[in-house]
Parts: sequence; C-alpha cells; structure tokens
Amino acid sequence: MRICVFFAGLVSMGALALSGCGGEAVPEALKPSAAKDWTDAQVDAVVEVALERIHAPLNGAAAHAPQACNDIQVLRIRHRAGPQDSGDTDAVFMMMPGILEGANGFEYLGRQMVYVAAQQHGESIEVWGMDRRANCLEDLHAMQLAETVGDTAQAEQMLFDYYFRDRPVAGKKFSGFLESSEVPYLQEFGLALATQDMFTVMQTLMPDQADRQARLFVGGHSLGGIHTSTFLAWDQDGDASTLSDAGYANVAGAFALDSILTPLSDIPDYIAGMVPFSLGALGLKAVQPGSELAYKGALSGLNNNLVPRYTAIPNAFTPRVLALPEAIALVAKDAPQMESQALARLPHLPDIDFMVKVLHTRNAENLVFGPGLREFRYSQEALVGLLFDDHFSPIGFLGTSLGHLNGGPLAEKQKTLAALADLPFIGGLISAAYTGEQQHIAASTDYLYRWANFDQIAADGDSTYTDKSGRYVFTERDKEMSDIRDFSRSLYVGETNFTEWYFPTRIVIDTVFALPFEHAEDSGLRVLHESGIELTPRLELIGGDGVIAPLINEGVMLPTTADRRIIPGFNHLDPMFATANTSSYFENPIIPALLNFARENRGI
Repeated sequence: MRICVFFAGLVSMGALALSGCGGEAVPEALKPSAAKDWTDAQVDAVVEVALERIHAPLNGAAAHAPQACNDIQVLRIRHRAGPQDSGDTDAVFMMMPGILEGANGFEYLGRQMVYVAAQQHGESIEVWGMDRRANCLEDLHAMQLAETVGDTAQAEQMLFDYYFRDRPVAGKKFSGFLESSEVPYLQEFGLALATQDMFTVMQTLMPDQADRQARLFVGGHSLGGIHTSTFLAWDQDGDASTLSDAGYANVAGAFALDSILTPLSDIPDYIAGMVPFSLGALGLKAVQPGSELAYKGALSGLNNNLVPRYTAIPNAFTPRVLALPEAIALVAKDAPQMESQALARLPHLPDIDFMVKVLHTRNAENLVFGPGLREFRYSQEALVGLLFDDHFSPIGFLGTSLGHLNGGPLAEKQKTLAALADLPFIGGLISAAYTGEQQHIAASTDYLYRWANFDQIAADGDSTYTDKSGRYVFTERDKEMSDIRDFSRSLYVGETNFTEWYFPTRIVIDTVFALPFEHAEDSGLRVLHESGIELTPRLELIGGDGVIAPLINEGVMLPTTADRRIIPGFNHLDPMFATANTSSYFENPIIPALLNFARENRGI
C-alpha cells in the first residue's frame, strides 16, 4: 500500500503518468467454439498458394545488394483449376502490405477470397500479395525448417540454436541480424523502387493492358494505401502526354484496407498517423518537410548512416524483435495449449527486454519492481495474443481482435505506452496509433493463462465476456472477429512471412519529404497524374477501432469521392484476418465487399 501511495505521489508531480494498484477479476468459463462452414483442408483442395519470384535486376547503388534482392517476391493465390493465364480470370487483386508487413499479411484473406469466389459465385480470381524488396535480407533458414517438424521442443531448439546460440542448423550458421551500417544499398530501396515493382509484377503476370483495365484491382493495407495512391499517379516513362503507362490507366479499380486512397497532398498528415515511430526517433528533423533542402538533408543522413537505413530504434525496436513473432508462432504450431517456456529461455538482450516491458507492464510499481513477463505462465498460443490482440498489445498498429485471456485473475493495465514514450530511455517510440481499448494483464504468477479464442468469449444470448461475477466486462462479441489459429499461421507459413525485419526508411523519407511537393519529379518520383486517383473507382474499408478512423473523425483526412465504409469493431489488422468461415457467429464484411466491388467495376 505504501508503494501505491509513493507512486501516486510521483504521478501528482508529473514524474510518471501511471496508476493502478489492486483490482483483479477472474474471467468466466469459455463458451463453445462456433461451427466452421468449411475447413482449411477444404480450402487447400481448391486454392493454390505459391511464392513466385520475378527477376528484376537492381541497378546503380542498389545493385550492391545481395543477389536474392534481384527478384521481386509475390505470393500468388489462385484457384487450382482456374486459368493459368491471369488475363483469363474474373478478377485479380494486387495487394501492397503496410509498414513492417510482408506478403503473408494477405495469406489468410487471399485464400478465403479465392475459395468464396469459386464455391459461392463460380468465379475464378487471383490475389497477389507483394513483398517489398527488403524482405530479401531476411534469413528464414531455421524458420522454414522449424515449420516442417511436428515437435515443439525440436522446433524451439532449431530456432534458438540458429538465431540466439550461434549454432549451425542443417549445416548453416546465422550471420546475425544486419546493422544499418551493413546495408548501405538499402538507402536506394525507396518509393520509386516499390512502385516500379508493382508495375513489373502486373506487366509480367498480366501482360495485356486491356486485361489489366478490365480485371486488375490494386490496393493495400495501411501504408499500402499510400503505395496504391502513388501507383495510380505514377508515369513510367516520365512523359505525362503518353497515358498508356500511367498507373490509373492500367487498372479497373483500387481498394484500401484500414487505409485510404488519398490525393498526394494529404499524405504528410496521413503518414504521421501510420508510421509507428516519430520522425525524430529516426533521426529525421521534420522542420519544413516540404522543402527540397529538407529532403536532400534526410537523404544525406541515410548516406552517412546518421539516419538508420531501416526503421528501427536501437535496443528497442529492432530486426531481432520483429523476428520474434514468427518464432513464437512456430513453436506454438503443434501444441498451442502447452505451457510456453520460450520467453523464459530467451537471452536477456536490451531490445527483447525492452519489448517485454512495453507489452507486459501493469503500472508504475510493476514497471520498476516486477514481476515481469518471463515470470508468468502462458500457453504458447497466448503469447501470440499478448503480442497482437488489442486488449494486450498497447501498439495500435498491431491491433487484432483475437479474443482474450482465460485461466487466472486479470487486472486493468495502465496505458503505459504514452507515458513510457516520454521517458529518456525510450525517446520517440510510437508517436501514433496507441490502442484505444482498455488494456488487461495477468495478475498472478501462480496460474497458467490460456487463450480464449474470438468465438469462445460470447454466445447467442450472451454477448459479453465478463468476470465470474458477471459485473466486469472484459470484451464483447462485436469487438472480436479474428481467429488466433488463422492469424498465427500467417506469421510463419510458407517461404515468406508476416513481420518485415528491414523496412526501408527511404520510403518514409520519400513519402513525407518529397512525394506531395513540387520537387517530387526532380527527386525521381514520377507522380505526374495526380488526377488519376479521381478517375479510378475506389473502395476504402476502414476499421472503426483501427488507426485511420481517428484521423477521419478529427478532420485530418478530408472527405472523399471514394466508397468509404467504416467497419464497426475492426482493429487495424482485422480486415485481413476477420474469420470467413464461422457465419453462425460472425459474417465477414470484407470479402463480399471486395468481390462485389470487382464485379461492379470489371470490364469483362
């Protein structure tokens, strides 16, 4: 009690804006899971997923990148019995990922879209999930081997030996997570390269422009909306009078998932709400960002390595931290309900320990004195929930509506992130996208906490997930719609992954300091057709609890001529992971909206 009074005094003095002592509640029993309309096996019998590599050699300073970077990676999802030629399909959806995301962000949505289109509408469609070039730098050797084993202990040993113990796995040793100083070529991996890669993919997989105009729909999630807006305005040859190579002249429509398709002039305010770090934390000074001098200064910072070449903060948010979700999901793959030992066995490294603090701090007393996350007991699946669920992860751009914890007493968690961001040892971390949900945290080290999946927290006639007394509401049925098993699978399945280890800072610099301004063309950004966005049919599917809706509500984003729909209850990642096959419990609004949009706008 004295400790609580002490920290209350600190709060009153403004030293720490943290609070909370006591107040625990034990969640009620789980509800029965909802019936599945179809299984993964049924989907796999109809849908083919392949990571295709399109050769597109880099040039200039970028040519010093590893050989693997000369290929563009595309997750191509199609009907097994559908046309081999994409130009003969009913529709193709080319999807750009958000910041810190790879192509697997679209693995679940894409598979379900292709299946629903085939089984319910007799249509053959494709989904192309793009990887940015920098994904070529990820060493997934042990990840992919661990996916093939069916034993949790063996998978964990492979991953720990390779990435943390400097031991070879299957004859190969990990050379380490790359430092910014080791990737000078990454300063060339900017918005121009990302946009040109979109053109290369569409022209390779659908070479006939008439086909593209009739059935190609381009879009993306989060930052992918900016990529799409840029693509629509782009001119490949730099001659505005030749329209056949304009982005908008090569598509039937465009879409955005918890993102917007915006005139380029709106982008600085938009990016400020999307990039998960303040520009100051990246070493970028946002003074007069519209000046060409500021842009050149930022590029000079990249060249001299004064600005990190990938989006990271040393000892806080690093490639090693971004690799952890895939490893945790892999360990949980075969025994999701088993008690996890992974975090307890992880080495104490500054960046890992930092994220453990951010994700699992109840209040000021807990921050200083513990206990910490490694001392609690969680199932392997529950650790995935702690990283990404909106009630546990304080980082809004990771927000997903996966369910809740069960198995022991829970407490309300002070929204520590906003306060922690002001402390000297963290600096400018996470300038936007704090979650708006009440956070919870395990309250005792004596219990094994398991995960209550999205459909186990409510039932017909009982729409809330409460404590055992029924008085305290943890969450509600209309706030939970994504299956943790489907989500976890996307973190690791196949040859690519979901979290992006080395997101190029150059994309942020191009977007904030050049793209919306007069010097964009002189800076190599050929956005010569800004009116193209208004000439393109557009659909925006925005989560009511995501990171874009607040920008709209606050007037940061202007009214639009696009079909803009706010989806209640959806967090930032839910548009890609909302369940598609539990209609008795939840009707997915994203898949029918995208399929209908294509049906109404295709030129077949």
